[in-house]
Amino acid sequence: MPAQIEVFIDKQQWEEVANALVGLEDKLREKALRKGIKAGLKAIEFTAKHYVPVDKGRLKEAIKTSTSKKKWGGIIGNVFVRAGKTKNDPAGAYYAHMVEFGTKNMSAQPYMRPAFELNSPAILQRMVQEIQKTIAKEWPPK
Repeated sequence: MPAQIEVFIDKQQWEEVANALVGLEDKLREKALRKGIKAGLKAIEFTAKHYVPVDKGRLKEAIKTSTSKKKWGGIIGNVFVRAGKTKNDPAGAYYAHMVEFGTKNMSAQPYMRPAFELNSPAILQRMVQEIQKTIAKEWPPK
């Protein structure tokens, strides 16, 4: 199982963000949300890359952030390790979970959990700032 962090926002926090988006066109609302979610999670990605132990750098390069729109209309943000083979890395960082959690022969060297714990208090704040910045830049539509 790949090392992955998903962030969920409670209803009250979500309502604060949603109220800032009332009255916006769907396209701008989605863009602002995606950028906001990504900005909030990028700090986790950056910190995880700082904490991850580096041998050849495969694992560090495999830490990514993404957003995706779901069929039910929500937007999901993830910080994850692309553990499988890629065009640029045929070996892949298949061992990501072993580094994070350890094995019977190797002590854990956590990088994702500490990154999340250090950044979680500021995730919503970064999201809201990026959403406000995106709206200010693009509203009203030209």
